[in-house]
Amino acid sequence: MPTSEVTNSNSQRAIYCGQQGLSLIEILVAIFLIAIASFIAVRNTFDARADLEDAIYGLERAIKLASQEAVLRNRVTRLRMNSITGPDEPHEYQIEIGQHHEILLPELEEENTRFGIDEKEKLKQQEQLDAGFGPIEEFRQYAKPLNDDILFIGMVTDYTKQLVIDTASLYFFPIGNRDAGLIFLASVDELAIIEVMTVSEEIFIDYAPLENSSYANYESIARKKAQQIAQTWSNANRQ
Repeated sequence: MPTSEVTNSNSQRAIYCGQQGLSLIEILVAIFLIAIASFIAVRNTFDARADLEDAIYGLERAIKLASQEAVLRNRVTRLRMNSITGPDEPHEYQIEIGQHHEILLPELEEENTRFGIDEKEKLKQQEQLDAGFGPIEEFRQYAKPLNDDILFIGMVTDYTKQLVIDTASLYFFPIGNRDAGLIFLASVDELAIIEVMTVSEEIFIDYAPLENSSYANYESIARKKAQQIAQTWSNANRQ
């Protein structure tokens, strides 16, 4: 066979070999890795929802307990949410009871502005209010931390009329009513909205997805969405 024909034949084989696709083993390995990644993502989503539902269940129990204690003890009680904790410590909530029969809540923001009450005076009023409450000794187990990746985002009530972050309270009164409001919790995937009614014992739960969220930014994304929902809710309750 002429040399040129042999050379051409070898070149064609080299080109053909270079154009071959993935082997069966390589395809199976790729499918296996994709399946593992999908399983981890789905499991993380289920775990986040389970943690969020566990936190909601705990809050529902605390709300019912605070309402019952207000009537039984003839005192104002409150559910106090707190996100100002130490580094790497979970957010928490506590049931507190008024130390006196009469508890005067500070003036609302609109009334403060109308009467010219400055920030220092508002802070003083809040400190006096907080001094009038203490934990219910028999129920210290309700000073419960949220799961590590579940965050308290904020609360809006018909008393505050705007989203309150860091530390916020929902008040319950001896005659059986309470502040109506929304409590916002968040996992890395979604925002949970817990709605409390003024008279009804029923508690409504809703969820809103957090788009493009990650562990690095989900708190800020959740807070922005909570702010929008709180504003809509507050406007509707003012009408």
